Amino acid sequence: MRIFGPVFLAALTVPGAIAQSAPATPPSAQPAALASQTAPPATGEAASPDVTNIILENYGVFSASTKASEKPAAEGIPFTDVTNVHPRKKTRTIPISKGVNFGFQYEAVGTPRGEKTTLHFVVIYPPPGLIKPGSSSPIPRDEYDRKVRIGVKGSYDGYELDNDWEMVPGDWTLEIWSGPNKLASETFTLVR
Repeated sequence: MRIFGPVFLAALTVPGAIAQSAPATPPSAQPAALASQTAPPATGEAASPDVTNIILENYGVFSASTKASEKPAAEGIPFTDVTNVHPRKKTRTIPISKGVNFGFQYEAVGTPRGEKTTLHFVVIYPPPGLIKPGSSSPIPRDEYDRKVRIGVKGSYDGYELDNDWEMVPGDWTLEIWSGPNKLASETFTLVR
């Protein structure tokens, strides 16, 4: 199940900050239609929220408290919000076991600070993908949009292994996008 953590809570300080974000597309490389959307607003107009970068603060195995509400994503894999997210082990090699929670903490950098904006989240599963019971074909990836607050440290994107059909070894990649710009990508290797 995909899990997200405290995207709307007060800023958290995480030791060992790591800056490994993918660079945003420079304005000169943006399509004309997108460049016109990123121009400064005319006098009197409010600036729309804009995330330009993701700072990866921590990654690996985490513990978290799961909230009761689960929502199905596009491919039917549920996602839920979590609280009390705590790093347990800094690693990109994840042991396959029920209940293991892996991912990364991050800060969405942009303006105006404190505003909510929508980002696009992607998880890419190892080939051939996840084979959910009752599904006619493997699920190679899952995608959905989620609101985050700009400038909040300790936001979390991750995955918790809950079902036998999720115990797939190989490279799992978690990505965060803003429009056509990939802002973050972390790959975790799941091993038996």
